[in-house]
Amino acid sequence: MSRSSSLLGAAVLAISTLGVAATGDTASAGVPTCHDQTATIVGTPGGSIDGTDGPDIVVTNGATEIQTGDGDDLVCVTGGSGKDDADVQTDDGDDVIDASTSTSGTRRVYLGDGDDTYTGGPGPDQVVAGDPGEGRAGEGADTVATGAGYDYVVTGGTASAPDHDAIDLGPGRDDVTVEGPVDPGLPLIGGEGRDRLALEGSTLRHFLRIDNVLGRATDDDVVAMTWSGMEDFRLAPSAPWEAPSFTGNNGAEHIWTSVPLGEARLNGGDDRLNQDIYEGRLLADAFFEGGHGHDTFILMAGAGDQARRVVYDRRNGSMLFERGQQFSDMQVDGFERFRWSARRLEVYGTASPEHFEWSGCHGFVAGRGGDDVLELISVPDADCGTYGEDADLVTRGGPGDDRLLGNYMPDILLGGPGTDVARGDRGNDRCVAETEVGCER
Repeated sequence: MSRSSSLLGAAVLAISTLGVAATGDTASAGVPTCHDQTATIVGTPGGSIDGTDGPDIVVTNGATEIQTGDGDDLVCVTGGSGKDDADVQTDDGDDVIDASTSTSGTRRVYLGDGDDTYTGGPGPDQVVAGDPGEGRAGEGADTVATGAGYDYVVTGGTASAPDHDAIDLGPGRDDVTVEGPVDPGLPLIGGEGRDRLALEGSTLRHFLRIDNVLGRATDDDVVAMTWSGMEDFRLAPSAPWEAPSFTGNNGAEHIWTSVPLGEARLNGGDDRLNQDIYEGRLLADAFFEGGHGHDTFILMAGAGDQARRVVYDRRNGSMLFERGQQFSDMQVDGFERFRWSARRLEVYGTASPEHFEWSGCHGFVAGRGGDDVLELISVPDADCGTYGEDADLVTRGGPGDDRLLGNYMPDILLGGPGTDVARGDRGNDRCVAETEVGCER
């Protein structure tokens, strides 16, 4: 199996895919055709197709495994029923694959070397248009239009041979993963629906300014890639990286990253910034600003066997993240909802309403004034005993009508002035509130 096939399979596990029945392609009576050309190879439902090393005209007719070989091939993906999937792999040559009227479930397509064209259908299309891991100088300039449905496309070349793929994801919720350098003159088009741009592989080898207002990422003021219609971003490089920055537009954006950001300004919209930085190096300092809208800040640091500590004072926006011998000082302003995981938490709220969620073992979370929601969302993965029995984190509501929500751990939920609700859930919980539910102490 090629690395691209493995890459696509791994990507499928990372995203939800749907089996969608669509209207099937038709052929002239007696002799199947593809784009008005008589087929040289016709598949059988549920069967496989092996093409020649010359130009083939293929009508899949419900075949589920299709390999066309070399040559300039023309493939019409037809037939199939229900959730029957079709796996299509082309090799060298300028190939045309048309699945626009396919009635099968998901099309998984690997475009080989050459300038290939893929047209998808109303159901899920998963297309590998470029894979720098194959070690080739380049895989051609491909044109990919996936159409409607939940689609997934992989592209990207190498530093010496960027991919020159034109990609249009069409309507629906779609994903495009960039594994390496691409042509900034060919924007990645998200289309209607909520779409995600993932920067993986070697894409963050240099410092990138990711700007969703302008729809571009720049490297030392040189445009590295462009896009339109992207609402979600995933930053998960597998190669050496430099911490990027992000500028949001006035829409609702979601950013997930496995590497720390040096700066993020989200501007308008109800945005979510999620940093899952369990390992790797930290930045000495960073700046984050939520902007207008109801924004969520998430820092998942892990609550395991290393010393992981988060200290946050919302009054001045200062946040300290400690992991082992590394420290990161962050300025975090303009967010309305927070979520953390760390072994030790020291969190101070303000006189305004707070919404704090966490997974932690020790320390305290203090809402102070305002009608606060303070919620333990999960039991830490280590160092807290079975079901968190060794935890001693204290939750304090302060003045205001607060909701203090526990979990499996032996929670300590202390309300304060106001009409408070404390829900201990499971464990041997201590509560002080006007309404106490599931509290034993």
